[in-house]
Order: sequence, then structure tokens, then C-alpha cells
Amino acid sequence: MGTASRSVEVLAVPPPKAAANPAGGSTAPPGRKRTLSGRKLYKPFILIGLLFLLLPLVWPKYFFPLVWLAFIFLLEPVNHKVGAPSLLRQRENGSPRNFYLLLLAGALCGLLWELWNFRAGSKWIYTIPHAGFLKIFEMPLLGFLGFPPFALECYAMTAGFFLLISKIREKYPPLPALYVYTAVAVLIVLFDLLVFAGIDRFTVISFQDFNSIGVRP
Repeated sequence: MGTASRSVEVLAVPPPKAAANPAGGSTAPPGRKRTLSGRKLYKPFILIGLLFLLLPLVWPKYFFPLVWLAFIFLLEPVNHKVGAPSLLRQRENGSPRNFYLLLLAGALCGLLWELWNFRAGSKWIYTIPHAGFLKIFEMPLLGFLGFPPFALECYAMTAGFFLLISKIREKYPPLPALYVYTAVAVLIVLFDLLVFAGIDRFTVISFQDFNSIGVRP
């Protein structure tokens, strides 16, 4: 009896952590894949986002598609840190469903946008450097690859916008908050006007009447 009791005592002592996990890291629950913490991705994401903004400005002919990705990497760390809706958090929780749904929604929206553009009375006709072949409607086939990540970027931007609104509401009384909302709205409108002016100045090659180029809407 004494020997059996001592055996149970020895077996009941938990093994040291180093023995349980020689690598010294945390063990994932059985059946669940370990994922890298979102916080460890903050610096790489921000650096990638800044690079993706810089390269199209320096070499727009070659790096223009990176604009569709830059704000995903810049805003996701902010959204994750302050508790706003975040794809990084969903990844940590092992629930990538929203990520894939956004990609699918972006692809479907892109297809519909180009369908409506194709029959519009005033429409875009695209010329994409190095990828202007195999058009679907007026968009080259490779151009459709920009729509899925654009949906991710819209998600990150929307989460960041509502985060900003909530912070303003927390910090200011109702009347000063109204002034801040107005200032934000004015800045957004000015930014949009600047973007459209930039599109007309640097992106659009020409404006042509349909009749002059033999195209019927």
C-alpha cells in the first residue's frame, strides 16, 4: 500500500514547463493551430504600409497597385490596439470567415462596377501599364485583382473612421463635438477634391466623346 501511494504521489507532480515545452513557448490547445500575436505584427505592418505608400509615389508606373494595400497595413494595428473591429483580432481568434467574405464581396462588387461602367453613358476606358490585355468589359483581367484587397482596405478604413467618431464623442461635450465633426467632414471633402484633381491631372490620359472614337454607349 505504501509503495502504491508513493507512486501515485510522484505521478501527480506536474512536469517542469521546460520538459512540457522544450522550446520555452506557450503550448496551443489540442486541435487548435497556434497563431502569431497581432501585437507582434504592429511594426512590420506599419513599415510595409509606409513602403506601399512611398513606392507608388516614387515609381508609379511599376508600383501603383500597392495603393490598394497600404492602408490595410497602416490601420489594422491601430484598430487592433484600441479594440476596434480588426482582421488581426479575428485571425487571432481563429475566425478568418470575415476576411474571406470581404475578398469575395470585393470581387463581386468589382464585377458589378465594371458591368455598369461598360454600358454607362459616360464611362472609364482603362489602360493599365504592363497588364492591359484580356479585357472583361472595359477592365483588363489583371485589374480585377485590385478589388478584393480594396474591400479589406475599406473595412479597415471604416473601422478607423468609426473609432475616430467614438473617441471624439468620449472626449468632447455635444456642442464642441459637433464642431469637431464638422471640421473632420470638411477635411474629408477637401481630401476627396484633391484626390479627384490628382486623378484628372496624373491618371486620366484624355477625355473623348464617344462619337469621336467610334464607340456607342
